[in-house]
Amino acid sequence: MITAQQLCYCDVLLTPGEAAKESDEKRGYIVSSIIQMPKRINDGYREYVEWQIAGFYLLESKTLTRREVTLEEMELSLAEGSLVPYLPPTVRQVKMG
Repeated sequence: MITAQQLCYCDVLLTPGEAAKESDEKRGYIVSSIIQMPKRINDGYREYVEWQIAGFYLLESKTLTRREVTLEEMELSLAEGSLVPYLPPTVRQVKMG
């Protein structure tokens, strides 16, 4: 299971439009947003991008609203499977060459 801390390194990507389409069929998603530009990390085996996740977009009744969440809410949402990381298309994670 993904933890709130691991969420910062998650590769799952959805645009708001994709999240909205998903929630039409399923019981809503929480879509996170980032507040910080990614930084490059090299752990000796591979180079990757680290994202800092800040807040969330909670999709309810097909209306996107912004709100802050606590760590406890994050953990609960992850356990329920309702948490989906969101990275804007302009800052999506890319493979480093």
